[in-house]
Order: sequence, then C-alpha cells, then structure tokens
Amino acid sequence: MTESLAPTVDSSRRLTLWFVLAEVLLVLAVPVLAFLGVRTLLGSRAGVFVADAGPADPGYRALVDLSPVTAVVEVTEKRISGLVLVTQPGAGEAGGSLVIVSADLLVDGVPLGSLGVPEAVAALERALNLRIPAVEVAEESRWNDILGLRSYVIDNPDPVPGATGAPRFDVGPVIVDGFNAGAFLGSVSPDGSAQSLVFRRQVFWAALLERPPESSDAVAALLRSVAAGRFSVEALPTVPTTADVNGAEARGLMVDAAEAEELLHEIVPFPGGAEPGDRLRVSIIDRTGDADLLAIAARLGSSGYEVVNVGNASTFEAQAETELVVPLGVVDDRVDALARLVGAAVRDSEQIDADADGVVTLLVGVGDR
Repeated sequence: MTESLAPTVDSSRRLTLWFVLAEVLLVLAVPVLAFLGVRTLLGSRAGVFVADAGPADPGYRALVDLSPVTAVVEVTEKRISGLVLVTQPGAGEAGGSLVIVSADLLVDGVPLGSLGVPEAVAALERALNLRIPAVEVAEESRWNDILGLRSYVIDNPDPVPGATGAPRFDVGPVIVDGFNAGAFLGSVSPDGSAQSLVFRRQVFWAALLERPPESSDAVAALLRSVAAGRFSVEALPTVPTTADVNGAEARGLMVDAAEAEELLHEIVPFPGGAEPGDRLRVSIIDRTGDADLLAIAARLGSSGYEVVNVGNASTFEAQAETELVVPLGVVDDRVDALARLVGAAVRDSEQIDADADGVVTLLVGVGDR
C-alpha cells in the first residue's frame, strides 16, 4: 500500500513582529514538517511560558492536531449498506486512505447495518478505538450530487440482483452513475457473502479516486483531496464470526484487532482515542534543546499514542536524562510499554496536576534526539 503523511502550520493569535519572523522561518520548513507528519498550531498557550517563545526557545509549546478522519455512511433503502473511513494526513493536505467497512461488521454482537447512522459511527469508533469527528451520509438520492454528470465503468466482480431477482448488474464491465450507484453498492450478491460486497465496494471507491467527481458536493471534494496525493483503498481487516441477533444465529464479521490497529498506524499519523483516555495521551518536552521533537511525535503517533503537544522545557540541560512523568493517581499498563519504546525511566509527578487529565509527559533527554 502507499503511505500518506501530512501537515501544515497555522497561527491562532496576534504575534509580535519578532515571532512573526520566526513563524515565517517555520513555514519555510513546511515540506520537512509534512514529511514527518506533524501539524502544529503555533501561538497556543496553556500555563506559564516564556513570552513569544519560538520553536528553538525554552518554554515553547505547540499543539498537535489529530489526523482528519471522516466516515462516509452509505444508506440504501433507508438502511446502512456500508461505511467508508476516509483518513487524511493533515487538514488541507492531499492524499490519504479509504477503508471499506462492511455493514455486517458486528460490534458488541450487533451488525452496523441494523443501527442508525450516529449509533453505527459510535460503534465503529469503539471497535477501532479511533475518534471519527466528521460524518457524511451518502443516501441513494445524494449520489447524483456526489457524482454529478460522471459515470464510471466498473469491472463488477459479482452479479448484483434487481427487484425481480434477475441480475441488475452482470459480472464484468458495468456502467455506474448517480442514478444507480446506491443500488450497486447496497445489493447483496446471490451467495450472500459479506466479503464479496466489500470487494465490490472497494472496486467502486478505487474508481472514484482514479477519476474523482468534479461536483461541489462535500464527499466529492473530499475524494479530490485524497486523490491529489498518495492514496490507498483498503478493506478493514476482519474475520468471519457468528452472533445471536434477535434470537437467531447470524453470520457476520468482527474486527481483526491486531491487523486493524497495524493498518491505522500506517494511515493515521496522529490518532485520537474514541473517548478521552482510550489511547495513552502524551506531551513531549525537549530537555536538552536539540531533540527532534517532530520525529519523536511522528514515531509515537504511528505507534498508536495520542500526542497532545510538543514543546521545550523552561530551561535546557545538556546532560538531562529521558524520563516519563506520570501524574499522581494515574495507573496505566501502557506507560511501561511507552517507556520501553523510548528508553525512558518512569517516575511519578511530584504534585497532583488538576489539568493533567491523564496526560503523561515524555521529557526527552540525551540519547533520543
């Protein structure tokens, strides 16, 4: 698959002339930041910092934006027929990935297709431990708006039945447009295979990225943004399973947790947990003045940690050690795993920080730059 990395630099408050010049220098480094996958919000302040600190100065802080994630929910005949998870490297950045999710995916024993849109998205968030802040609903009537006047020749992998049972779409090349896209995506093949429908939808969405629609619809604009850079179309890793649905045994799919998390590591540079604390939240602080904060943040993000911010210590110490500081009262097995990943000693905070909100602080010292 192809990777997608991201990011841009943004400013959120009035700055002095000196800091504006510093920001201009940082903007010139955007290609480097984009490669590393970090998007920072400059000028953010929380607590007491050196006035107008620049990226190389003691006391500097920068928030790290979570990677944009959108769920496109396909609805056919008033029922969810599938979902597509659209991940992007950073806000306004080209490229990304589409992850095809089956309506037969079982979360807590319930298929997504039997739920309403908000409930299905919330269930998918729980299944993937991933925050999905944006949702687009693609009902049958909306496909005309999404595709506009465009039609697509799709190499259909399985027959799609019509109302009479006769194939509406035969195997092989078929024409799909705004008038029949909903039926093409939402009809179950005669063999009833959830995987075959996922593959058909995967072929359809790949065709849309190869030749993105030109309409003004938000989904079309999202596809154009993804198609403008490096992109991939993936099926969510699943395994077959059965569950009791309304007293009857039903076949379905369940998330292959290990493979799904590995996929997310590749396509979501900076993930957020479905709920606060679902992913270990980390603040990264440079103690020496020469640590590569952006590279460290990218490494932790791609390892599944939620990076909250990066910054510099109030003073620099050339021989400072790398430590992981845990707020008092926070007990989390994931702390030890993070400490092993970065080679840090773990210590408890010396005081209770009411604003810590379970965020652990990685103090980067000698040996991790």
